[in-house]
Amino acid sequence: MLKDNEMIIIMNDQPLFNENLPRLLIVEDDVIHAEVLQSLLQSHYAIEVVHCPEEALNVIQQKRPDFLLIDEVMPGMGGIALTKYIRQYYSYIDLPIMMLVANEYPTNISLILESGANDYIRKPATKEMLLSRLSAIALTKEAMGKAIQHEMAFLQAQINPHFLYNALSSIISFCYTDGERAGHLLTMLSTYLRYILESGKDGQRATLEKELEIIRAYVEIEQARFGDKLTVILTIENTLDAEKIEIPSLLIQPLVENAIRHGILKRMEMGQSLLKLKGSKII
Repeated sequence: MLKDNEMIIIMNDQPLFNENLPRLLIVEDDVIHAEVLQSLLQSHYAIEVVHCPEEALNVIQQKRPDFLLIDEVMPGMGGIALTKYIRQYYSYIDLPIMMLVANEYPTNISLILESGANDYIRKPATKEMLLSRLSAIALTKEAMGKAIQHEMAFLQAQINPHFLYNALSSIISFCYTDGERAGHLLTMLSTYLRYILESGKDGQRATLEKELEIIRAYVEIEQARFGDKLTVILTIENTLDAEKIEIPSLLIQPLVENAIRHGILKRMEMGQSLLKLKGSKII
């Protein structure tokens, strides 16, 4: 069994990511092949090498690499099982994965892609092939990231104008009849607008608790407009930790808005309408 000081030496031998280059984590149980891969790619990537899936999961959690290069065949948890596990927590965009495949197992390609790998490359691969395939993944990641940003900007542009106009009209009307209510609604509107404006600064992600806060502010303003015609019930599962769960900003709010505007408020009859939010699903 290793002594404490020996373990410290081993850990310190692991290279740290260079923040000036894209971060690539190589998961390869063959030490020699791992060194070859590192020598081929180190001029283009900040590389860290691990030799088992358990080490890989630890590095992913602590240092969050930009890309993974995983060997398909490893003792214990193989590359396919490791990729499936990673995909429970990171999407294809969040953490792209390239699988290293042995020539002797061409029938496993469908399993590799189904496990969540972005792409695969057969061993032995040349430097040019590795760089070109990793570059293709990087370009895809960048393009999809920009597409999401544009979509979020479009959603924000769609949400702000009509809602702002109607909200201000309601608040103005309350100024003449209920000043305290008008002040409270202005606070809710300020909360809503601040969240909308700041959502583009934090990588378009927010905690579930923050998303629910903006939903409550939005709903309260809408309830001031429509009175008894609108009743909203938010039901959160006890197993969800809203303070820790992160989701894309404005993921739920547009769904709530559309449910209210198109599913409830178009009904002409008076009465009580219910909108249930259970966990992160609109029912």
